Amino acid sequence: MINRIRLVGASVCVLFSISAAQANCLSMMANEVGNCGFEDNPIGMTWLPTTADSIARTTAIQRSGAASLEIDAFESSPGFVYVAGAESECFAVTASADYGFGAFFRLDAVTGPTPQCNVGFQSHNLADCSDTVVDNLTTGDIDLNTTTFTEINSTGNTVSGNFAQLSVGCRFVGAASDFLMYADDAYAGPSLMPVDLQSFSIQ
Repeated sequence: MINRIRLVGASVCVLFSISAAQANCLSMMANEVGNCGFEDNPIGMTWLPTTADSIARTTAIQRSGAASLEIDAFESSPGFVYVAGAESECFAVTASADYGFGAFFRLDAVTGPTPQCNVGFQSHNLADCSDTVVDNLTTGDIDLNTTTFTEINSTGNTVSGNFAQLSVGCRFVGAASDFLMYADDAYAGPSLMPVDLQSFSIQ
């Protein structure tokens, strides 16, 4: 089941509002993704580019904490297709458990059609994730064009492998331009719900 939360900190009906100060990946006890908030330098260690001109930890823009992941999109088809993506290091998972996973995205310098973004979860049997993918799960492509951090996630996914990687990415097709993708508060774990649904306060 795909869930999407449009605005961080927006009101939920008339009884509850989201407490953004509490809603972050570090507060999720079951989160198995390392360096989920990009507080440590991810280059070549905990996060690696899959498709990008460059990838960096930035403290200029963040949803929570001190930093986020900045990816400069790669021009895969001149003037028509730009792609930005990164994946986490391999982490241990609980086989046969129902998993939730997701991340927050922000896009800057977008002109033209609306990009599509997604979060992927690929499980493996080997601890370094070098073997064939066992489960190739995804949120599906979500239209996204906002400078406000927006959550994309999926819940209720049964996992078969013993290790996994989380991937984040956006694709911009059709008279596209270069753009910057920011990711923050990535997560994956047994029975995890969307980050923003985990911190309610009564109004």
